[in-house]
Amino acid sequence: MRGVIPLRHLRSDPPPEVMGIAMDSNLPSALESESSAGRVLEVTLLGAPNAGKSSLANALLQSRVSAVSPKAQTTREQVIGILQDKATNTQVVLSDTPGVVPPRLQKSYGREVAVTGWESMQEADVVAVVVDAARKIDDMTLSIVNRLTRDRSHINASEILLILNKMDLVEPRERVLPKVDEYNRDNIFNEIFFVSALKGSGLDELKNYLISKAAPGDLPYPTDWTTDQSLLEQTEEVIREKIFQRTNSDVPYRVWQENLAWYTSKKDGGYIIHQNILVPNVRIKKILVGEGGRTIKCISMGVQQELEKLCKRKVHLYLEVKVQEKR
Repeated sequence: MRGVIPLRHLRSDPPPEVMGIAMDSNLPSALESESSAGRVLEVTLLGAPNAGKSSLANALLQSRVSAVSPKAQTTREQVIGILQDKATNTQVVLSDTPGVVPPRLQKSYGREVAVTGWESMQEADVVAVVVDAARKIDDMTLSIVNRLTRDRSHINASEILLILNKMDLVEPRERVLPKVDEYNRDNIFNEIFFVSALKGSGLDELKNYLISKAAPGDLPYPTDWTTDQSLLEQTEEVIREKIFQRTNSDVPYRVWQENLAWYTSKKDGGYIIHQNILVPNVRIKKILVGEGGRTIKCISMGVQQELEKLCKRKVHLYLEVKVQEKR
């Protein structure tokens, strides 16, 4: 088949065609650009699972960078988003991390998930603790605040922020004040923000604040990037998001992906993507495929629509669910 590009080659050294895809859709390519002087701020988003960190990151960036679903731990790895302010030549680099869990729950969630947020924080200029404003005071968030308070002298970040997300679900707004008092009883937070990633309220104030805190430095990314993810990583993230949205129980947490091929259609110039969804057993395969293939078809259609927005052209996506033991 002429023009086929095995995706295994794209992970380290994308061929020119797929590099072009990335550039056309404002996604990163393998091309290195020269650093330019500007202003930079590194921000780590910390929070309990399902606090709305990914929704907040996407809303600030006005771009779908992180997978979002109502299920806890949709984000399993750190995702980088880049907020560009061309008026001030500023880049605010947002690290969206998996939900932080206390040590006693690390076995349930996986150690790599449990520690990613803390590792990311070591290089941050600002640490932002994101809280679900509509949720009761929870032990996970308290454990994050307690650790930040205990280790403040060893934290490099110049500021720690408290961001209460999902304020659109809080009526009257005064109901959230006791939570603020509890989380900030040791005055650990430099600033407190009340936002709704869904409705957009409070985002401009937060965005302007972050931009104002940026310091002079070389811009780490090209000025048209919104993420450091390759187009392939973006594709996997979209597929994972749709699996989370369409399946229940433990299914989304027990699947992984295998990239097969990516090539250009001679017929319409669109991109043809072949991707395997790998599962550990027949039970999960049946759930993921659904009766008459309806579930996987819905997932595929949703992914295809998202990718066409990213690629700015037609996408033909072929997903196949296979049983395979994870290596």
